[in-house]
Amino acid sequence: MIAPFGGPPLRFADAVVSPVVDEMGRYAFVVARPGRPSVRYVVSGVVGRGHMVGGGTQGFVSAFPDGTERFLPFDWSADADAWFCNTAFVGGFWVPGADRAALRADAGWLPVTEEMRLTDCGDWPPVRVLGTTRRFANCQNCHGSGVQVAYRPEERRYETRVATLRIDCESCHGPAAAHVERARAGLLASSPDLGLPALDTLGVDESLAVCFQCHALKRSIGRAPEDQEAPEDQEATEYSLGLPLVGDSPYLSDGRIRTFGYQQTHRSSACYLSGAMTCVDCHDPHSQSYRDPFDAPLAGRYDDGQCTACHASKAADPEAHTFHPIASDGARCVSCHMPYVQHPDLLDAIPYARSDHTIPIPRPGFDEAAGLPSACAGCHQDRSPAALARQATEWWGDLKPHRPEVAALFAATAPGAGSPERALAALLEAAPLDERYALAKIMAIDAWVLGAAGAQDDPVPEEAATGALTRLARDPDLDVRAVATAALHAVHYDDPAVGAFLDSLSAPASRNSSPSRLDAGRARWAGALSQWAAAVARSSGPEAALPFLQKARAVRPADPEALIGLAAGLASVGNHTQAVRAYQEALRHEPDHPVALVNLGLELESLGREAEAEAAYQQAVEARPREALPHFNLGNARFRRGDLQSAVAAYRAAVEADPGLARAHFYLAVALINTGNPEEALPALYNAAEFAPDDDEIRQVLQQVETALRGPVRVRLPLP
Repeated sequence: MIAPFGGPPLRFADAVVSPVVDEMGRYAFVVARPGRPSVRYVVSGVVGRGHMVGGGTQGFVSAFPDGTERFLPFDWSADADAWFCNTAFVGGFWVPGADRAALRADAGWLPVTEEMRLTDCGDWPPVRVLGTTRRFANCQNCHGSGVQVAYRPEERRYETRVATLRIDCESCHGPAAAHVERARAGLLASSPDLGLPALDTLGVDESLAVCFQCHALKRSIGRAPEDQEAPEDQEATEYSLGLPLVGDSPYLSDGRIRTFGYQQTHRSSACYLSGAMTCVDCHDPHSQSYRDPFDAPLAGRYDDGQCTACHASKAADPEAHTFHPIASDGARCVSCHMPYVQHPDLLDAIPYARSDHTIPIPRPGFDEAAGLPSACAGCHQDRSPAALARQATEWWGDLKPHRPEVAALFAATAPGAGSPERALAALLEAAPLDERYALAKIMAIDAWVLGAAGAQDDPVPEEAATGALTRLARDPDLDVRAVATAALHAVHYDDPAVGAFLDSLSAPASRNSSPSRLDAGRARWAGALSQWAAAVARSSGPEAALPFLQKARAVRPADPEALIGLAAGLASVGNHTQAVRAYQEALRHEPDHPVALVNLGLELESLGREAEAEAAYQQAVEARPREALPHFNLGNARFRRGDLQSAVAAYRAAVEADPGLARAHFYLAVALINTGNPEEALPALYNAAEFAPDDDEIRQVLQQVETALRGPVRVRLPLP
């Protein structure tokens, strides 16, 4: 624990948060807001020690009644010596966020000040959980070992299990029970079988995959159906490194971080694409020290031996290469080729820079135009990008050009470049393409699909582009295969030849193939279609997204999430009858899916089938009693038919499950007033106003109640 618990409180504009150590020695945050009882969050776990070069932080989790452990919105920065919070909205797949997102400043990470409202913190109320589940925004399974969260229907709550919030042997080596058993039996000395995989003999991509379990942006694609009966303690969740690039890539075309990311950018480095560098060629995972690719120890993170062990010609005369005095900061290899760069999404108030693992060549002027400072600008802030570019040309001449596929991507996606669908053809004409450069392939396919979707004329691709996609659909990389297949499906499925090709990919697994891997590919295929649907909906409206959702459902017809996505798309264009059918189909595959039940109820209400809608809400409440939305909608249904006492109970359950649901607080207050309890209504109105400060209706009722409690004034009330 490095944060100053027991020190000064965090003072917001509308709250005071006191980090305390209680009489039992527990760390806790006490949140006090005017007009309401204080709330206490006991810290159940700590992540981070503030030791990271470039900006180290410490975060805190707390156990919640539903069985989850959630990150609290109050973080500590060792470098800034300040409490801070993330001002971007943190939402999950099932979390209603359209109203709440507008509350957030979305100004990156900001120190807590008296000008900041508590609701500026994206994690308020806490929603991000330890472990991986689509119900919540989550940190996946990175910050600890053996982190698992699963819903237990028999207990009607989640179970969170954490072996440790440290990084331990099993974080990299995997389950070690067999190793322990062999050690206890005395078999390790007499047999090469350790009961664990030998990580030092892995190939390049397999070695990187061990590190990318945590050091990469990834997306959960859930379990394949064949794995549903896996033991509860078996980690069966599968992740995709390619899907985060689809729809809204966090990376620039050369692999550098555009918004927020991790060391997965190494897969775009020349040291990987033209060499065989892995993470452990530089980082010793056991000692946390540094070494060169030949296992010689190095003095530290800035030792040039990391680079000159391979690039020996640069070691002979460093000053001739760097044009900086030997031993100066500018003469270090990593100063120019692995500069520390602040993650752009976080802005600059809280230090959080990470070394650029694309290992790029500094390109002053070009880098700034792409949205990132060049390595030269990191030291020479007094000089313009143009001046630095002239100096670089004077010293080194014409800089080494980008890889052809990267240059094609930059050209095709630059502002004013015209239709981005040119990216795919340009990419494939530029090389022979390195088989391992998955990121460039996926980004090119993504740009082409979104360009085709937005084209005003006939978006059918040329024959060459169709052939290129067909080739990529047989790529060695599973993510590339899936995204290319999804692109063919999205844009050109009506072509008989393309349709036949896709149908061949959809055939049942042969005796010699892996059904689980086939389903993992189909999950990615459907995932790419769903993500394109979201991107197209943002740019062109819900009608344009519907074909993508229909095709995602066709890829995984028994997947409740695909059916729910399609149903939501149908509802967004006013097709309530078909939306009802799609939700009912989802419930045939997962009868107690709470999102399907709640959304089905809303669609039934829109069709005037109120009794059926209330039954759907009731079923959702019984299936997930700690979910907010089933209770909220059940409360609305009861309120409308005049059962106010039952409505109050439902609204109380809703706000207990999700304290940030403004309308639930508001209608709880309205119901309490209607039952003659205006005093009880006042705290609920304060809560409603906190999460909907610009809602005139809430403000008016709050003002009326405050006035009424001072004298006989009639309160005008709305209906939910």
